[in-house]
Amino acid sequence: MDGLLVLLAIAFAGLVLLGVPVALVRQGSLQRQIRDLQKDLGMLAQELRDLKREGLRPAKTPATELVSEPEAPQTTTSEPVTASATPARVQPTAAASVQDKAARSSVPPVARRPVTAAPTEPKAFVFTDGKMEALTDWLKVNWVLAIAAASLGFAGIFMVQYGIEHGVLSPFWRVMAAFGFGGALVAAGEYVRRRYGDEGEEAMRHVPSVLSGAGVITLFAGVLSARLMYGLIGSNMALAGLVAVSVFAMVLGWFYGPVLAAIGIIGAMAAPFVLSTGAGAPPELYYYFVLVILMALGIDTVKRWAWISVLGLVLGLAAVWLLYAADTGDFAFAASIIIVTLASMTIPVRSLVPNHDGAALSEMFSSSPRFAGFPTRLAGGVVTVATLAGLSLVMGGNTTAEVWLGFGMLLMLFAAVAIWAEGARALYDLVVFPAGALLAGLLMHGMQGGVLVQELLRGVSTDPELNAPSMSWLAYSLVALGAFVSLVAFWRMTRASGETKGNAALIWGLGAAVFGPAVFLILEFVWPVSRVIGDYPWALTAAALAAFMTFLAERCARAGDGDGLWKARTGLFALAALTLIAMALFLILTKTALSLALAAMVLLIVLADRKLDLPLLGWFVQIGVAVITYRLIADPGIFWAVEVASAFDAFVAYVGVLALLAAAWWFGGNEAARMPAKVAVDSALWLIALAGVAVALMRVFDDDLFSHWGLGLWAVIWGSAALAQVYRLGATHSGLLRWMRYVLMALFGGMAALCLVAQFAFANPLFGGLFSRELVRGPYLFDTLMVAYVPVAMMFAFAAWKLAERLIVRQAGYGLAGLYGATYLIYETRRLFRGDNLAVRGVTDGELYAYTVLMLVTSIVLLLLAYKRRSVSLRKLAMAGVGLTIAKVFLVDMSGLSGLTRVFSFMGLGLALLGLTWLNRKLSDGWDDGAPVMSAPEGPKPEPAPEPEPEVELTSEPEAKPKRKAKPVRPKAD
Repeated sequence: MDGLLVLLAIAFAGLVLLGVPVALVRQGSLQRQIRDLQKDLGMLAQELRDLKREGLRPAKTPATELVSEPEAPQTTTSEPVTASATPARVQPTAAASVQDKAARSSVPPVARRPVTAAPTEPKAFVFTDGKMEALTDWLKVNWVLAIAAASLGFAGIFMVQYGIEHGVLSPFWRVMAAFGFGGALVAAGEYVRRRYGDEGEEAMRHVPSVLSGAGVITLFAGVLSARLMYGLIGSNMALAGLVAVSVFAMVLGWFYGPVLAAIGIIGAMAAPFVLSTGAGAPPELYYYFVLVILMALGIDTVKRWAWISVLGLVLGLAAVWLLYAADTGDFAFAASIIIVTLASMTIPVRSLVPNHDGAALSEMFSSSPRFAGFPTRLAGGVVTVATLAGLSLVMGGNTTAEVWLGFGMLLMLFAAVAIWAEGARALYDLVVFPAGALLAGLLMHGMQGGVLVQELLRGVSTDPELNAPSMSWLAYSLVALGAFVSLVAFWRMTRASGETKGNAALIWGLGAAVFGPAVFLILEFVWPVSRVIGDYPWALTAAALAAFMTFLAERCARAGDGDGLWKARTGLFALAALTLIAMALFLILTKTALSLALAAMVLLIVLADRKLDLPLLGWFVQIGVAVITYRLIADPGIFWAVEVASAFDAFVAYVGVLALLAAAWWFGGNEAARMPAKVAVDSALWLIALAGVAVALMRVFDDDLFSHWGLGLWAVIWGSAALAQVYRLGATHSGLLRWMRYVLMALFGGMAALCLVAQFAFANPLFGGLFSRELVRGPYLFDTLMVAYVPVAMMFAFAAWKLAERLIVRQAGYGLAGLYGATYLIYETRRLFRGDNLAVRGVTDGELYAYTVLMLVTSIVLLLLAYKRRSVSLRKLAMAGVGLTIAKVFLVDMSGLSGLTRVFSFMGLGLALLGLTWLNRKLSDGWDDGAPVMSAPEGPKPEPAPEPEPEVELTSEPEAKPKRKAKPVRPKAD
């Protein structure tokens, strides 16, 4: 009951702080207007009497009409009146003077301000470069006054303490003495102010503020001592007294300068700490500091001293946080923070409902920044502090009531900004703070296993005879909270859809589509909800929330296209519904069925996009494809398909997904907006196909994942994943997504390189293997060597062919492809002579001779390929191979072979070189026949390019043939 009365008293004080300033401002304006009218009427009457004495009358309307005419022109004497040289020259001058006075007196004082002037741009008032310098300069001049104010304030406080220590007076008279001393100081200050003014005469400047400020501090100290130290009054009476002192101090602040406000605020904040008895602070102190803050806001709303509000809020909120740190009371802490937040959103704008206009806080950091007004910045700062308070209650609560109090506080802040402040256009982005804190609180509370998680686990019992209480209501309550926030955000989206400035409607729509599913995902992955209520009921909850999001999508689609963004908003809710449906499938389906269901969802989304023209659904296609790829490669991935699943399940999982994704690719369309999704599906098809082939091979070859061929397949899979990111990069325009693709590219490429290094160093069949014996398996040519090296060579060749843009990268790709292809041929040749174990020592004569033949055949093939493609680089490479073959025969075969084998080796080399010489000359003769010269520039009359000379001269003829001119048609032979 006491807490309710305290809140009612605070509410009454708020109404007083709002109503009294407005009434006094209006009354003061009317009084000034009446005084100006009376003064102007007196001057006009005096001029009329002067005219009557001179025997003259006004030229036109009488004075009374001039006074009552509201539309009189505001003419002044700034334009001189030229009188003619006639005896009656006084008459126009007098008439002009009368008209001037009447015109000035007929305009109300409020209307004399330049109404048509352009509104000034908001600027900083408190945290400016010169504010601290101005304070320092003031203290240099008036430091004696500052010490005097502190001394008088402490005198009133120490008067009470002296009475306690020495027992001079009874508690009642000690309090009365404090009230008397404070009242005397205020009376003295008011007397000096009325006689000399507060900021007028130099000798008495700020003296009234010092006296009255010290009196206000003493009055606060008297009320606090009567409650905290002596217990003479109850909490309700103490609160009423503090309200009365606060209102009295606020009214004084309206008539004095800012010094009184500063002294009163600082002294009132310090008084409870000076009067502390060390026995602990009561919860009433929360509301005391709230009243001081309201006093500061009330002074600022009339006098427009922005730094007074900031001073009161900073000191007051700091004191409130100190009380919370001292474990004074959680409910009073939350109530005081909420009251201060609501007051900071209304008192500065002089309205019972927030009506902040202008730029929002987020617009200060946009590409074309706009500075937000001071009330908007003040409300943003207080809402941020209140959000941190609610999050502290959630994270630091030791009981379920305290944690629910924190969530309730955050929900109340969200409702205040989203519903109560619906008319304040500049405050719409502040909803991010309480909404984000709700999600962060759920996430961190679940991760640390807080009291709500422990309460939820009470519903799980291992004892079959123990009837555990059902705690499913807790999970359902949190889901309902998320749905409520999404519904409120959807309502705000519909209210903001007609705005032409900003993206408020899209931001509200994004929040409505994200918040509810985010709450469900946090509860699923961080909280043990499935364990408590079961997978099937939890999947039904996801389906119900998906139906709710579908309803919002349908309402959004029917609402029309007021701002041209209905497709984007409808697509957001459709994505949210599809995500929740996917979560329901995750909960109840097996691994194979889940992969097929996700692929079917991707296909259906592609078809829905084609039907409804919602390109935003492409984001879900990309996310769905990424999830499917992750499932089939990593978790449960290839290990599950090889070691756990049956052959039928593995076949259905890979082949079924490939079929569905191929259909999605076929219906995807080629529009620019849909190209990123189609590229994602295309790259996923290649990755999943490669993973399926790897699974099939591993099941055939005894599931050996880390042999030479297993590591080769892993390298191909990871390398293909990296190449898929390179392929998707061309269709990615977002900076964040491009950065993500670069990170994934580096990660996948690093894994592929690691697999290739491990294959060469630890699982090389030529070295026998480091951890196990690496033997070649399978039929000749179609064995594990082909699985280990040919796919790697094909991967490098494909990358150089399709993805490499720079010449050096393309050449490096082809070089690596050739290296792995040559490795495969060499190892197959060795297997032909040495068997399945390639690590046996030594080389036989037949094997050495076979290498020579293989090198010659490779050089001939390269030479023919160079002629076909007219590639000078391939031709040089072929002739380099010939040179290596010659070096091998003379340096290796000469010493390694013996007998007829050495004879046939040199004989074969000689005959082969003769044939190569003849072939090279023939190819040189027809190098330019039937194909354009690639390096020749385009022009109207291209000159025939000279025939390139052979890079390697294979003959020793004494006379060289004369060069022939290149012709477009080869001449007939003589």
